[in-house]
Amino acid sequence: AFCGYAFDYPPLYHIGASTPIAVHAAAGFVFLAAGALAACLEADIVSRISRRSVYAGFALAIAMTAAISYGAFRRMEGLREANRWVTHSLEVLATARDVLGDIVEAESCSGGFAISGDRSFREHFLSDRAAVLAGLDGLWDEVGDNPSQRSRLARLKALVAEKLAFMDLVVSARDRQGRAAALGLIARGRGKSIMDSLRG
Repeated sequence: AFCGYAFDYPPLYHIGASTPIAVHAAAGFVFLAAGALAACLEADIVSRISRRSVYAGFALAIAMTAAISYGAFRRMEGLREANRWVTHSLEVLATARDVLGDIVEAESCSGGFAISGDRSFREHFLSDRAAVLAGLDGLWDEVGDNPSQRSRLARLKALVAEKLAFMDLVVSARDRQGRAAALGLIARGRGKSIMDSLRG
């Protein structure tokens, strides 16, 4: 139990629904055992067992306790590492959702500008576009220690670049050629196809 507190491993001092042993109680049992052993040796109660055998048994008990504690410690380290990766993966997913949300916003604003010609839609599109690029850079930093995630992100970045290029084309067409040209590009369905790939 005392080793459980020392290595922060609850199963050594708390079993099932039972009440966990307190740290001071665990320490007390350690000192009690040591005191009992010392008393036995001093009073020669263990007359049939040599002191060397008692010392050897005590050393064996300490070695076994140390081995169990080390195993528990390693298991806890493994659990902590697994928990770290789970947390990291959740953070990556949250950032990816934010990036997708910014792409959706950019798409809405580019479409709004194509339909209405309202310059505020154009400004919002440029802002959302910058947010998408910043989000992708953040994602790249977050998955820097995972080659497999970096490979998937590289494919995602290629699709995002294609989507942004298409929206740039729509906005440019509205600026230079007018409403009909911009809506004609949207009607071809290329933007929707890229978006479907991003969501898939």
